[in-house]
Amino acid sequence: MGFEIVKEAGFKLFVKRLAIFLLLLVIADFLIGSTLRYFYFSQKSGLDAGTINAVNKADEDLIILGSSRATHHYIPSVLSGVLKTSAYNAGREGNFILYHNAVLQCMVQRHKPKIVILDILNREFDVSGDSYDRLSNLMPFYRSHDAVKPIINLRGPFEPVKNLSFIYPYNSKMQAIAVGNLEFNKERKQDFNGYIPLYREMTRAPEDISAQTDYKVDSLKIAAYTAIIETCKNNNIRLIVVCSPYYDRLNQEDRSVTIAREIAGKYGTAFWDFTSEAEFVGKPKLFDDKAHLNDTGAKAYSLFIANKLASK
Repeated sequence: MGFEIVKEAGFKLFVKRLAIFLLLLVIADFLIGSTLRYFYFSQKSGLDAGTINAVNKADEDLIILGSSRATHHYIPSVLSGVLKTSAYNAGREGNFILYHNAVLQCMVQRHKPKIVILDILNREFDVSGDSYDRLSNLMPFYRSHDAVKPIINLRGPFEPVKNLSFIYPYNSKMQAIAVGNLEFNKERKQDFNGYIPLYREMTRAPEDISAQTDYKVDSLKIAAYTAIIETCKNNNIRLIVVCSPYYDRLNQEDRSVTIAREIAGKYGTAFWDFTSEAEFVGKPKLFDDKAHLNDTGAKAYSLFIANKLASK
């Protein structure tokens, strides 16, 4: 009998200590996570600062969405100068159609731009787990923006559980938060209303390239693209889907571009393909690398796009 009493008392003590430990763990998670959240949303420079501005603040009439080719190709001041309207480049390097859809869905909850330029690239709908991993850039918005939740949840079935933690959204962002608050990256990558200029010039001759047509496409990415089109339709936003120029000459249309063109056509959405635009393709003084215009090229291209928009 005495042994049973001691055993029961020991078990109760274990449960008590476990409960205290779990409580302290929850408190620590909340305090550390809340601190990280404060400093995350205090960033004034860097890629995260651009995302914060795009999701929470940007209220310009013309919004550019896209990956690095958007951030380096579209100069808001040039577009504004021709169109006489405010413009912001909400593109983000290394992020693709799932990210663009999330940003737009969040944005229209508080502000409806008049025009959206969506810059898409070759292999935009390619099956790639990396695209889902990069949705981590949106996890700080999981608790505060309902539009983000279903998109973040595409990362895996346990995302709703993981995001119960206050620390989890910032797991991979400790260094970025520090750099963004200290503003070290202002000099490293200047940001002009979302536009980031590049300054090198190509040193090789352009090549003839065959775009790929046989890769597998991701139905969820196609759904995200369709959602962008439908969101713009439903909110009376003028959407222009654009494929900006590449340095090399493409002698075959990429599969994702073909799909995007067909879907845009079904909705009556403007689709401009400049991947082989003679004014830019193969011009070494206009390109930083084979996929990105340099600052000189971006100025010429932004003026080209602005005049195109003004004439339509």
